[in-house]
Amino acid sequence: MRLAVFIFLTVVYPFQLLRPESHREHMNYRDSVDVIRYSVHLTFRNLQDQKLEGFTVIHCIYPGGNQGTFAFDLAGLKVDSVASPVLKNVQFFREGETIRGTFAGKLTPADTVTLIIYYQGTPLRDKRWGGFFFAGDEAFNYGIGMDAVPPNFGRVWFPCIDNFTDRATYTFHVTVPSGYTAVCNGTLCGIKESEPGYTTWVWEMKQPIPTYLASVAVGRYIRLEGSYQGLQRSIPWQIYCLPEDSLKTARSFQNLTRWMQIFETRFTPYAWDRIGYVIVPFNHGAMEHATNITLARNTVDGTTQFETLYAHELSHHWFGNLVTCASEADMWLNEGWASYCEAIVTEGLYGKQAFRDYVRKNQLEVLVATHVADGGYFPVYGIPHSLTYGSTVYDKGSLVVHNLRGYLGDSLFFDAVKKYLTRYAFRNCSVHEFEQFLSRETRTDLKSFFQFWVYGKGFNDLEIDSLRTSWQDGRWRVSVLINQRLRGTYIPQESVKTEIGVLDSLWKMHVYQVKWTGNPGLLSLDLPFRPLSIILDPDEKTADASVEETKIIEGGGDHFFRASYFSAFNHMSPDSAWVRAEQHFLPPSGRIQKQRNIRLSSERYWRISVVCSPYQNLTGRFFFTRSISEMPEGTTTDALVLLYRKDRRDSWQVLPAQLNGNEQEGFLETTPLRNGYYCIGVKR
Repeated sequence: MRLAVFIFLTVVYPFQLLRPESHREHMNYRDSVDVIRYSVHLTFRNLQDQKLEGFTVIHCIYPGGNQGTFAFDLAGLKVDSVASPVLKNVQFFREGETIRGTFAGKLTPADTVTLIIYYQGTPLRDKRWGGFFFAGDEAFNYGIGMDAVPPNFGRVWFPCIDNFTDRATYTFHVTVPSGYTAVCNGTLCGIKESEPGYTTWVWEMKQPIPTYLASVAVGRYIRLEGSYQGLQRSIPWQIYCLPEDSLKTARSFQNLTRWMQIFETRFTPYAWDRIGYVIVPFNHGAMEHATNITLARNTVDGTTQFETLYAHELSHHWFGNLVTCASEADMWLNEGWASYCEAIVTEGLYGKQAFRDYVRKNQLEVLVATHVADGGYFPVYGIPHSLTYGSTVYDKGSLVVHNLRGYLGDSLFFDAVKKYLTRYAFRNCSVHEFEQFLSRETRTDLKSFFQFWVYGKGFNDLEIDSLRTSWQDGRWRVSVLINQRLRGTYIPQESVKTEIGVLDSLWKMHVYQVKWTGNPGLLSLDLPFRPLSIILDPDEKTADASVEETKIIEGGGDHFFRASYFSAFNHMSPDSAWVRAEQHFLPPSGRIQKQRNIRLSSERYWRISVVCSPYQNLTGRFFFTRSISEMPEGTTTDALVLLYRKDRRDSWQVLPAQLNGNEQEGFLETTPLRNGYYCIGVKR
C-alpha cells in the first residue's frame, strides 16, 4: 500500500466512519478458529443507493476443538440471520463489531464447520484512509483502515477473522446491474445472467490470503490484457479501467513485464494465478489486493511518472501477500521492503546511477521530513499504532533494507531473501523470526545491525575524524580514525561495517571493506600508491545521517549535487575535476575563530573533497532553505554567513561569500572551492 506523493482536494463520501477505539486487536476467538475458505456472495442493486446485500459462506475448523460457540468480525452491516447445514440450534447476537453465536453440541479438531451469514447495509469507510467506497456508478474497497484497530478491513464488507495471520481461499459471486463489471481476486470463472437486468461475476482465489487482501471493484470497466513469459510459466496480466482511460492506462503500464522480470530475477518466481490491477476514483494511493491491485485513477495519467507506485504494489506479491507480517508491529516486513522495491525496479529499468539518485532522494527526505511528519524519531519495528503506515515504516524502512543489502553484500543479501520468500511462502513472519532466519542463512551475526537499524531509532553518521599518511617500507601507510556521531538517538551502533574509498592518481577508486567494534574506530591501510583522497562509503551502500554524491566535472557551468544541496561551478576550464560533496545532518562541532556574534547551524554542515589542477578555480555554491530550520523566525538572509575549516581540529573561519536568493531559499557561493568543511552561520 502506498499513498501517492501529491495532494488533491478531498472527496467527501457520505459513509459511516469507523472509530479506531471501537475494535480490540487481540481476541481469543481469532486464535481458536482457522478459516479454510470464504464464499462471498454480494448483490449491488443500485450503486447510487450505496448499499450492498448478500451472504458469506464460511468453512472453518477449530484446531483446539469447540464447546458450542462461534465469533466472527463484521463492522457496521446489519446481520439478518445465521444458518448452518450441519450445526443445530444456531443462535447469534451482535457485540460491537463481532457476531457471536451458539449451537448445540461440541466440535473436535477434525470437524469442518460451515456457517452462512446473511447481511446488508452501507459499508464503512475509515475516517483516515481506506474502507469501502461508492463514487458515482462505481464501488470498491481498500482493504486497510489506517485509523482502525486492527487495521485489517475485510470486516467492513464480509464476516471474517480479520487479522494478518488467518489465511483462506475465496470464491466471489458478485451480482451487478447489466453493463457493469465486477472484478475480484484470482481468476474469472464465469459470467451469467442471474435475473433480468443483473449479471453475476464469479471469481476464484486459489491461493490463501488474509482478509485485508480480499478485493472487489464494480464499474463500467473494460479489460486490457496480455501475458508475461515468466521464469517458470506464462502468466496472464489484466488491467481493468474505464474505456476512455484505456490509452493512457496502456502507456502508464508500458514497463509492466519488465517490472515482473526484475522481481522474478531478484526474488522468486511469481506465485499467483494472474497479474491484476483495477483503476478506481479514489483520492490518492493504492492497495496491494492480491492479483487485483487497486490504484487511484489520478495516478494513471499516460506517463510513467507513477510507475514506482505501480511497482511498489506489485512487489507486495512477494513482500506482504506471499509472506505477511505477523502483526502490525512487524509492518516493516511489508511496507519497508515494498518501498525499497521501488529503488530495485528503478535500478533494473534505468541503471545504477538512477538507483543511487532514487535512494539518495529518499534519504534526504527522510532526514529532513520524516521525524517532523511522524512527530519524532522511532524504530521501524514496534512503532505506535498511529504510525503503522507512516514515513518511518515506509521511507526510513526502505533505507534500512538498503543498509542491510550493503551490510551483507548483494550475493548474500539476494540469496537469503530468495530463501526467506521460499521458506515462508503463504505464511506469516515476525521481525524477530526474520532476523534469526537471515542470520542463520547468511552465517552473519546481525544482532548489532538489527539492534541499531531495526529496533533502534534515529541515525548514525560515520565521519573521518582524522587521517595520517606516511611512507614506510616502500608503501603508503594510512591511519584513519572514524567517529560515529548520532542523530535522533543516544546509542551508537556496536559493530560497524563499511567501506573506505581511496582515490589514486588516475582517479581510480580503490575500495576496502572495514569493520570495527566500539566508537571511535581506528583503522590502518597499506597502499601501493599515494592517496589523493580518502572517503567513507564510496558506493553509497549505507544511508546514514549524511547524504553523499561524487561527480567528475567536465565542461563549464553549474554541476548540481542535488541531494547534498550543493553545486560546483566550473569557470570554463578545459580540465576535469573530481568532487565529492557530503551533507551531514548533524550540528557542526567546534568553535568560531575570533567571532562571538555568529551562531553555527544546528542542522547540518558539508565536507567537500576536491581533486583538480592547481590552475583550476571552482566556485562552490551552498544552498539554504527555511524548511531545514537554518534560519530562525525573523531572521533575514542578510544575516547568513559561510564558514570554513580545513580540518575538524581547526576553528571555523568566515569566508568571503556572495549571497543569492530570497528570504525563503538561495545559496552562498565562494571561490575557490577547497577541501574541507563548510557550514552556514547566522549573525546574532
